[in-house]
Amino acid sequence: LSTQDGLLQPRIGLEFLATETTKLHMFYGKLFQPAPFENLRDAFANNGGTATPYDIKAEKDDFGEIGVAQQICENHLIRLNYYYKAATDMLDDTQLLSTSISQPYNFAHGFATGVEFSVSGKFASNWSDFFNYAYEDARGQGVSGGTFAVPVNLDPNAPYQFLDHVQLNTANAGLTYKTDSYWTTLQGLYGSGLRTRSDNGGTLSPHTTFDFTIGYAFHDQD
Repeated sequence: LSTQDGLLQPRIGLEFLATETTKLHMFYGKLFQPAPFENLRDAFANNGGTATPYDIKAEKDDFGEIGVAQQICENHLIRLNYYYKAATDMLDDTQLLSTSISQPYNFAHGFATGVEFSVSGKFASNWSDFFNYAYEDARGQGVSGGTFAVPVNLDPNAPYQFLDHVQLNTANAGLTYKTDSYWTTLQGLYGSGLRTRSDNGGTLSPHTTFDFTIGYAFHDQD
């Protein structure tokens, strides 16, 4: 297995101001993500046997994105983006045995796609707000590298499975009141749950958290 790899990474982006309040954008690029340097094969070789070859590969992607930004009500901006990534040797992490140590490995093929929506702005002289929502789906098929840590089906035609960090639905919102010296913010976060089980076929419970912050800005005295 070669210890050298590389990729020519052309990228192109375009922004177009359709009207005074509407902006469109597009992007396409080839992306290269080197494999991590950690090498835990010797420490986790079974029964003192010979460690398997270091076969973790760099991930190579075709990534595209389109989106629109629209100003409304003078003080608010709405954004909507869609993205898609097609990956070869897609990197993911797995938990080693019963430890909390994560070890990277490669899916032979994979994809990540999602939609992002946001609204932000001010609705009074001292008040501002924001809302963000994201839908994400990322999956891989087969295993092409890091096989010592992944005792799974190596068939390149095996079914697609979720990556470990996928959370299908994520949303957060916040409200801020600010004066010259003081500010206070209330924020809420919702997540539908990350993946669980050995094949990432399960989902952890949804969670919701809230934060309340008060701040003071010190000013120079002339």
